[in-house]
Amino acid sequence: LAERMVGHDGFRNDFLKTVGESLSNRDFELSKDLLIDHEAWLNTRDDFARQYYSLAALFSDYLIEKYGKTRYFKLYSALKRGGLIQNEKMYTTLLGESSENVWEQFLNSKLGARRRK
Repeated sequence: LAERMVGHDGFRNDFLKTVGESLSNRDFELSKDLLIDHEAWLNTRDDFARQYYSLAALFSDYLIEKYGKTRYFKLYSALKRGGLIQNEKMYTTLLGESSENVWEQFLNSKLGARRRK
């Protein structure tokens, strides 16, 4: 959330550019678990910190654009550290869609053709 508010990564690059350039590196893991599971986030590689924070900012942008600030902040407040199953349920409860569907729509919307399968 903080990165989104700043509007750029630590090198003043656009978030989409930062993430897009990282997709060619096979060591950069692109997984929905990073954004719903605190343990997965903690296990990211330090040398990709700028890219992962940019990914989180892009995801926050997408959620706010699609669902609005009120629903975004309800979701953000409801997600718990160490609560993967609960976090999965919160997507369905608060957004009306599974985290998997939200993630896929995010990837298609923000990364489109740049997306790595």
